[in-house]
Amino acid sequence: MAEQFKLPPSSYVAELPDLEQPLSVELTTTDDGRVKVNVGERTIELAAERVGPNTYSVIVDDRVHEITVLRRKDGSVVYDGLSELQVQLVDRRRYRAGGASGGSGSREVKAVMPGKVVTILVSVGDQVERDQPLLVLEAMKMENDVKSPRKGTVKEIHVAAGQAVETGELMVTLE
Repeated sequence: MAEQFKLPPSSYVAELPDLEQPLSVELTTTDDGRVKVNVGERTIELAAERVGPNTYSVIVDDRVHEITVLRRKDGSVVYDGLSELQVQLVDRRRYRAGGASGGSGSREVKAVMPGKVVTILVSVGDQVERDQPLLVLEAMKMENDVKSPRKGTVKEIHVAAGQAVETGELMVTLE
């Protein structure tokens, strides 16, 4: 049974690894239960239902998207089956008080689901672009490219081909 997804009105600052400046995010719920999201200058209306512990069915512009949101202490990973987005939402009051992560140092690429590393496509020291495949992860009998969330240099590779990984396990560090 799907559970209606409701949010209290909130104001956040979103930090994404490939953006130099954080985004302003305002969330409000409309009278009909939809969610209005103001991201910077853009407004998006959506409806969302929880269909699993970390999975949501989201309707935007009459298109249905199934997304998985994995929360970690350093932010969240939003996965739509094809790509992933690392994001940290910080309550605007906490952000102003200095609670933001700040800086653009190392970025960690972690497994968004359990699986087995099939192939590693990069080496330490390689320059990578945003969305460039770093490795191939087999999960649920499908091979998935794990892509770089940002432009950078491969600092460390923490896995090997054939290795099993668990959700949240560190695979690659970028700088």
